[in-house]
Amino acid sequence: MARIDDTWPAGILVPKRNFVYIPIPKVACTSIKARIAKLENKHLLNNDPHQTQFQTISLEATYNSPLPSFAFVRHPVDRLYSCWKDKVSQNITKEFSRFPFYSGMSFKDFVDVVKDIPDDEADGHFRSQYAYVYHRSFKAVTYVAKLENCEEEWRNISDWLKLPYAPLETRNSTGTRQPISSALLELIHDRYEIDFNKFNYEVDYGRKKKD
Repeated sequence: MARIDDTWPAGILVPKRNFVYIPIPKVACTSIKARIAKLENKHLLNNDPHQTQFQTISLEATYNSPLPSFAFVRHPVDRLYSCWKDKVSQNITKEFSRFPFYSGMSFKDFVDVVKDIPDDEADGHFRSQYAYVYHRSFKAVTYVAKLENCEEEWRNISDWLKLPYAPLETRNSTGTRQPISSALLELIHDRYEIDFNKFNYEVDYGRKKKD
């Protein structure tokens, strides 16, 4: 069965627990969806949270809702690298075949293509994270957590929402990312400048010691 991707950007409404989760692709959304399914006693179709139907809520409705909501964000460089590794680096996935990507494409060449694809034409996996958190330039999400502090953030969110705490499962792992050049960092920063600024991420990150 095909992945259910048409809900992005939108929230998952968890009525039994009275909160909204905004999933951002390549930011632990598989693990968090799996945890929400357990909280809702929902069966995972084919053991895949992305093939499992959840009750959804639009970003605009989330903005206007009194329910608490949260999202996780990730450093734009790591998120884009994870996207490349998962979707392009070996075998290109079906949803990415509509773009000028190809199997085995280098990360540098991948960035060269992504930088020219605007958010309204981008796949959710490389659309700016800003688009998932802000509605008409207003922050629509109550709490924005950082994946870099995932365990601590998830524990705090569980306490805040009065959820029974359990560690998030590691379902997809990118592995270690190699340092990249200053020129490539600059391209990524230019493409995702609003994410760097809104979520307070350093630009000079993961740079090669010698370019």
